[in-house]
Amino acid sequence: MPDEAGAAALHRLVDTHGTGNLTELSRERGRYRSVRFTGDLYASHRDGTVVANAQLQPVARGGAGLALTSIVTAAVR
Repeated sequence: MPDEAGAAALHRLVDTHGTGNLTELSRERGRYRSVRFTGDLYASHRDGTVVANAQLQPVARGGAGLALTSIVTAAVR
């Protein structure tokens, strides 16, 4: 973002459930277009003007919740 105030505003927006967030890459094309993200496995981080966020969604039953949470958290650090 151009400045920290803008980055902080974006960070608040993406951390607010139901705001729409970003379009998932899987919706663009490919076999996972029908996967709908719940936002349950989500993490974000802001460092100055840089905002990172990551989300994932299991595509099969039985995904290990703790392991998936660790992955999404590590992705933004």
